[in-house]
Amino acid sequence: MSITHQLTYFTLKLFYRWLGRLSNRERIRVGERIGSLAFHRLKVRQNEAILNLEIAFPDSTRQFRKTTLRQLHHHFGIMFLDALCANVILTNGRITVKGEEKLASAYNANRGVILMAGHFGNWELIPPWLSFHGYEIMTVAQRQSNRGADLFFTENRQQTGTSPIPPSTDPSAMIDALREGKILILASDQNAGKRGEFVHFFGRPTSSPRGPAVFNKKTGAMVITAFCYRKPAGDYELKFDRLPNDGGETVMERFTSLLESEVMKRPAQYFWFHRRWKSIPKK
Repeated sequence: MSITHQLTYFTLKLFYRWLGRLSNRERIRVGERIGSLAFHRLKVRQNEAILNLEIAFPDSTRQFRKTTLRQLHHHFGIMFLDALCANVILTNGRITVKGEEKLASAYNANRGVILMAGHFGNWELIPPWLSFHGYEIMTVAQRQSNRGADLFFTENRQQTGTSPIPPSTDPSAMIDALREGKILILASDQNAGKRGEFVHFFGRPTSSPRGPAVFNKKTGAMVITAFCYRKPAGDYELKFDRLPNDGGETVMERFTSLLESEVMKRPAQYFWFHRRWKSIPKK
């Protein structure tokens, strides 16, 4: 590991220790300040976010998009710190849950559960909550290019009982996990390139991963959706539900429709920085 990566690791460790001494209100305040700094100074992918907001809300005003962008930065500043402090949030009971009986019913059938989530609210709190409550899980997450940061986040996730596997993992391992009765957590709203399944998101075709549908067909595992959004006071609500199975829509079409409904209610809690409409379907 290079000196730069080692420095990153130890800086994050020190920051995490300091963060653990803060109250919930103080942590939220720090998160908002980090978000403000990113909004006013760093300006990373802000043009991309504004373009995506224009696509999703074509009738919106310039002021709406600017306000949403500012709120978006505040949200993700808070979300990042809350994800680091997942154990504290779980221990203090700051997450209320709806629909757990639907998740538990699917899980107890011992056929595996495909849990579909999006980059909405605080999706990073979903795996720790599941592990904290005794569910066996497998989750997929990207590695950090900075080895120091990657080691830090790996250790942090291990503390909450979650050890993500990289997207490059052989799909057979995920199928095996489902057949063992585990919950496979998939963030199902990223661009999947030309080979993805094109579905409509806010009225425009967007490439989406085929994995959930493939795993569902191969294993018969029930598909459950999970959305964890932040409430005004700073607590969270985690909502589980069975993926509706009416009509002739595909798994991804049904999930994307639900995700869109959630995003419409809280647009400032969606990850608009991602190039969601990057790929164009073949004619």
